[in-house]
Amino acid sequence: MFTAIGIVKSREIYQADIGDDFHPFRVDVHFLTAKEAAIKPMLDKLSFIKDKAHWGAAFRFGHLKVPARDFKIIAEAMGCDFERDFGA
Repeated sequence: MFTAIGIVKSREIYQADIGDDFHPFRVDVHFLTAKEAAIKPMLDKLSFIKDKAHWGAAFRFGHLKVPARDFKIIAEAMGCDFERDFGA
């Protein structure tokens, strides 16, 4: 399930202090108003997911590069206007 979508505001990576000795790395993101979208109906259309049976493996490491065509599919499924919201 895709639950959020946004635009990275800066490429600067910084370490946040969340407390309890937890210091994750972050980038600033402008999140858009969007609805949740199930991934399974999109699987056959998404080129960055190579193994459709084990699609979750593509997301194991947090950040990944998503081709523009795939991002458009996801954005539109989440109710975004791809051209307006992402200047494409």
